[in-house]
Amino acid sequence: MDPHLFHRLWRRPWLSLCSLILSTALCFLVCFLTDYRQNQQQELSQTQKDFPITCVVTDIRGTKSTDLRMDADLAAFVTDGPLSGYVRQVRLTKRFDYGWALMGVRNGFASLTAINHLDCADILNPDRGGSIVWLTDEDIFQSQTPMVIVPESIYLRLQETPDALTEPLHLDITDPVINPNTSPEKATQTVEFRLAGYYPGSGWDLYMAYDAAQIMEGEYFDRNTCDSISFFAADNLALAALSETASPVFGAVDPKAPPFSEEVALTIHDQQYRATVTALEQNIARSAYLLPAVLVLSVAVGFLLGFLSTRSERKTYALMRTMGMTQNKLFLSVLREQLVLTVLAAVLALVITREIVPTAIYLLCNTVGCICSVMKSVNVPPTAILREQE
Repeated sequence: MDPHLFHRLWRRPWLSLCSLILSTALCFLVCFLTDYRQNQQQELSQTQKDFPITCVVTDIRGTKSTDLRMDADLAAFVTDGPLSGYVRQVRLTKRFDYGWALMGVRNGFASLTAINHLDCADILNPDRGGSIVWLTDEDIFQSQTPMVIVPESIYLRLQETPDALTEPLHLDITDPVINPNTSPEKATQTVEFRLAGYYPGSGWDLYMAYDAAQIMEGEYFDRNTCDSISFFAADNLALAALSETASPVFGAVDPKAPPFSEEVALTIHDQQYRATVTALEQNIARSAYLLPAVLVLSVAVGFLLGFLSTRSERKTYALMRTMGMTQNKLFLSVLREQLVLTVLAAVLALVITREIVPTAIYLLCNTVGCICSVMKSVNVPPTAILREQE
């Protein structure tokens, strides 16, 4: 390296210091914007892939999502029909009223809820603080045998009753869909259940598997119904296709519809998803404008600092040319002098950010600016420069 290089830089300390600070700041800014844009793009891709968009079947007015008493064919349309390819984690429920002579429960004062997943009942879902003490190794949600989960308070009472835990539990089941005035023989049926487990708590709410409930309902009540349907969109980029596929069966929410209409609607809760995607896309678009602007600024700064550094040295360059130094050699010598601080700033940014590509791009842009300024200074004929100094 030229031993006089740093000596020449030291002759203009304030300009050299400003050049180092400005080059470092610009290099950090290029690295930051590049990393920021990459992170935003990754977050956008992750959001589009994994953001949970809940879709809920409601009444046509959009005010009710439980006890809808829908035909089970609607559930089949979601789980096994045309809509199945657009959905995941479908949650289905069906509610019955029950009476239990052994516990002194009168029919109609307590409910038995059929669910197809623990997500349907917070009190059972471990992810939401619930729990179940299972009394059987059989998977209740895969079994077609009527099995019931009871509150712990009922389980403790059953323990006090001889053979109550080993014998079938006889519950008087009523399907709220059945009108007892038109079908009195089907209004209430006594069904045998096995005790599958219990959950901490008191009260009279019982739970069973949805599939077993559908079999029980078809056997005892000659029909199958569903009280609630909800699910997550399988592909967030296919929400339009999901809505179009669902439209022949599930209408759009109409607050002005008659209050007792039997029509149902599908509500896609995608407002937060779309707001998140829009914000990320805007951030990416801003960085797409800012990054080129900073790179152009890097070229301009390289030219300006090079021009300020070489402006006062033009007489020296002319003398060096008259003493026999070729134009190319002088150009490389001056360019090397101008790039020392730029390279030092780039190395500092690289050590801290570890962003190789953005640092290299900044270095290239700054070098282009330096080259333009150096060429302007060394390409002028020596006689013209010396004549200007006279």
